[in-house]
Amino acid sequence: MVYGSMSIRSEEVNYLIYRYLQECGFAHSAFIFSYESMIAESRVCDEHVEPGALISLLQKSLKYMELEAHVRDDGTEVECVAPFSLIHPHKCVSGKREILEDNAMEEEEPTKELLPTKVRSLEGHTGKIFSCKWCPQSDVLATGSADATVHLWSVATADPSQGSSFKSEAGPVLSHKNPECEDDSITCMDWSKDGDKLATANYDGDVKVWLNSAKDEITVATFHQPVMSVSFSPNGNRLLVAGILPSFYVYTIEASSAIQEIDTISVNEREKQFGGSLSIPLNTIVLDGLWRDDEMVTLVDSTSHIVNVSLDPAHKPLQILSGHEGEINSVAWTVDGRALISGGEDHVIRVWNDEKSIPVLEFNSHAGEVNQVLPSSTLSSQFFSCSVDKTVKVFDINSAAAVATYADHEASVTHLAQSNGAFSKVIASAGLDKSVYFYDTTSNEMIRSYKANNHIFDMAFNRSGEILSLATMDSQVYLLDIRV
Repeated sequence: MVYGSMSIRSEEVNYLIYRYLQECGFAHSAFIFSYESMIAESRVCDEHVEPGALISLLQKSLKYMELEAHVRDDGTEVECVAPFSLIHPHKCVSGKREILEDNAMEEEEPTKELLPTKVRSLEGHTGKIFSCKWCPQSDVLATGSADATVHLWSVATADPSQGSSFKSEAGPVLSHKNPECEDDSITCMDWSKDGDKLATANYDGDVKVWLNSAKDEITVATFHQPVMSVSFSPNGNRLLVAGILPSFYVYTIEASSAIQEIDTISVNEREKQFGGSLSIPLNTIVLDGLWRDDEMVTLVDSTSHIVNVSLDPAHKPLQILSGHEGEINSVAWTVDGRALISGGEDHVIRVWNDEKSIPVLEFNSHAGEVNQVLPSSTLSSQFFSCSVDKTVKVFDINSAAAVATYADHEASVTHLAQSNGAFSKVIASAGLDKSVYFYDTTSNEMIRSYKANNHIFDMAFNRSGEILSLATMDSQVYLLDIRV
């Protein structure tokens, strides 16, 4: 039998990695990898690549490795029950009895899996759902998708004895569709604190603000470049926009218009006026942006720097924080605004303040890349983290130590969320194993679990804390009721 020649092109490998990062919810890493590997200029046809292609190919390679290891030269098979790994060397094991006994013991443990009556799916999107955000002042959920739309849903809890835990109603559909745009996926959203305004943005750089229950819209800007972050100031009067753009931008949002107020050039000029030597290079890629308060924003660039920018014209504007090696995946201010927490590729979590340009604390507790840091919404000295090392950790700043570790996930943990109200002691974690675990941070026990059908890109609790929404790869929004 004659076989055709095989070849593997680097652009094919790059595209598979890019798709994997997208499908797993690593939006920042996917953007940067696409930019540096010039995915847009590749000759790979998107329509020929199925979802999960990289994983499928790796699974097939494991099957081949299994045959290679277990089939003797004479055609007979080696009896083995040990699993294969892409990383660790394989060692054959034939102890079936021990494995069966272990499995039997595990099955005896009471299940904490959410009952079907505690789960509801919302259908309407036609593409992967990348983000979900609850209105801070009502039971309205906004979901953003690769289909270039944002759906608004009215969701409330119901009496489970009536057969369902939820009451839901589909609301307005907000469109960013552009037939001339190759990719108009929704990339980010944010509600103003009073719930009156919703900001949305897409991959083509179209930024909008929706007002009056989404009846009115303001087109803030159209960049034709990916926007990766939109964020309202605490008072809701300003909007921070950042991404793969020539600059970061701060807009003043008025009743019917958005006025550009601050950008990189104006900040650099003000720094010179104060006699400062710092500057933000033009065309700096900003991976994330957030507000400390109404007069300070924090930016994370692609060169491992954190930039604090004071918007108060009476103060020197720039402070640059350096220390991380590799990309910074997550930053967040503590609830009292006194400490900034960061984590990234170098496995290290750092704690900063605005008085020093070096970290005041460093935590080396994780054995892998830190995917997210999440300050407690109730305790200014407490924060949570999740990592590629499959763990979730609880830290106390006052004691400078990790005080708890949760290790139920079987793959990288990518997302964290803290519940609200009477449920504020509960945190949820989601990972590449498609599992969601709920932990009581007082007892440090896992109290609930849920297995999703596909990858989870985002999750968020509603304002009262009893419902967790999941944005997933399979075009559906899932609602989980954590009440007993």
